[in-house]
Amino acid sequence: MVQLRIVKVHEQPELFRQHLLALRREAGWGEENILIWLEKSRNGQACYVLAYAQNSNELEANPTGSAELSDLVGMIGVTWEDPEGDVTLGNRDEGLIQLTSLVIAKRWQGKGLGLELMRVGESIARELGAKKIVSFTDRTNVASIKLHDRLGYRTYGTTKRVWTEGGPPAVCFDKIL
Repeated sequence: MVQLRIVKVHEQPELFRQHLLALRREAGWGEENILIWLEKSRNGQACYVLAYAQNSNELEANPTGSAELSDLVGMIGVTWEDPEGDVTLGNRDEGLIQLTSLVIAKRWQGKGLGLELMRVGESIARELGAKKIVSFTDRTNVASIKLHDRLGYRTYGTTKRVWTEGGPPAVCFDKIL
C-alpha cells in the first residue's frame, strides 16, 4: 500500500525547487512563481508541500524517507493570500485561507491521492488557524470539481481569473472548517 510522506518545501528549498519545477512542467504550468512561493513559505505567508510515495515498510524503516523525484506524487499549497496576486482573499484575522496548486503527477493520477493531498491541505489550514478555506479550479477540470464536491466544498460561483490565455473562468469553492 502506498502512503504519502509530506515534506514542507521550505525545509529543503533548493532540492524541492527542482521537484516543484519538474512537477509543474509535467502539468503544463508555468515556472515563474516558484521563487515567490519559496519566499512566502520561508516567511510564513504560505505552506507548500510535496508528497512522496512510500510503502508502509519503507516508512517504518526510514521515517524521514527519501526525496527522490521518481517518488514524487504531487503538491498542494496553503496560503493566506492568492499566490498569483489576482484575488484578495483576506487575512489571518479573518481566518480565510486558500488551498492552491494541487497537482498530482500523471503516473499517480486516479489512485485517490488528490483526495489525500486535499485533506493534508485542510489539516495544515486548521493548524494555521483558518476558519474557512477557498479554492479555485478551471471549470473544465471535472476531476477537480468532483474532488471538491466529495470533500464537502460549496460551489459559490465563477471568476474571470484564468490560468491560460483565453482559458475558461475558474469555479470558486469554499468550505467552513
